[in-house]
Amino acid sequence: MTKRVVIFAGYNKKSKIEDYVLYYLKGLREIADVLIYVADNEAATQYCQQLEGLVDFAIFEKHGEYDFGSWKRGLRLAKQKSLLLHTDELVLCNDSCYGPVFPFAQMFEEMTKKNVDFWGVTKNCDAAWEHVQSYFLVFEKQVFTSALFEHFFESVIKENTFDDVVTKYEVGLSRLLVEKGNYSFDVYCPPINRFNILKFGCKLVAMRCPIIKRKLFTTGLAKQSLLRLLWIMPNIVIRRYMLHDYVKYFPRRILLRLKRFIYQDKTTKSGHRIIKICKIPVVVISKEYDI
Repeated sequence: MTKRVVIFAGYNKKSKIEDYVLYYLKGLREIADVLIYVADNEAATQYCQQLEGLVDFAIFEKHGEYDFGSWKRGLRLAKQKSLLLHTDELVLCNDSCYGPVFPFAQMFEEMTKKNVDFWGVTKNCDAAWEHVQSYFLVFEKQVFTSALFEHFFESVIKENTFDDVVTKYEVGLSRLLVEKGNYSFDVYCPPINRFNILKFGCKLVAMRCPIIKRKLFTTGLAKQSLLRLLWIMPNIVIRRYMLHDYVKYFPRRILLRLKRFIYQDKTTKSGHRIIKICKIPVVVISKEYDI
């Protein structure tokens, strides 16, 4: 039987745990032999009480190093406690998703058949280097016990921007493991014609994906109808969390869509920069020039 250690990165500026996170942790508990919660914020009494009996270890430390900084601290604890010695799989995930829509065991069973060194739920094909997206990562023993893996996480520091974190750590981890470690990877939900399926909530449900990114409801990222996603959502608990966020963030989504309609500054895959006003291109800048 596969033994797993799960390190979960959480953050809440009010030092509390949202209900959807607690539900996610309960789902992870079913497939985790050891569950470590690491928060990038200080502990509160209620915070600790919510986690009692749900996780095996909890770390609270304001560090500003995003998820990778939390995972670094969780890995240090796992090493100190010798938790990885008899572990077959290491899971790194965060609180950016609703889940589980479907039992996690189904996804793990399916991915075991692929016989790869590390995997995730989705991958990004839009970036300069194709990579597994870091909100849910699974590593086999040959990867997480390697010096390459350990050195990568010990080198995590506070970066200036979120984009720097994505480039250096999310993209950088997949690239390092493939290029330097010669490790193979795959994802549970493949992209659609190289489009990131993460944005297509209804298709994820059709693929029986156990988690769906919360920012579909909070940032206007979705490429499909959120109302249809709510309608077809088979898990009534997850539907309730989604509906709450749908109502809460509705004005923000309208404002974001209005801003995108009025002004857009995009760079195409070919490297050309296009500025649109009310969806009408007004400036096209060749990749050979800059302003």
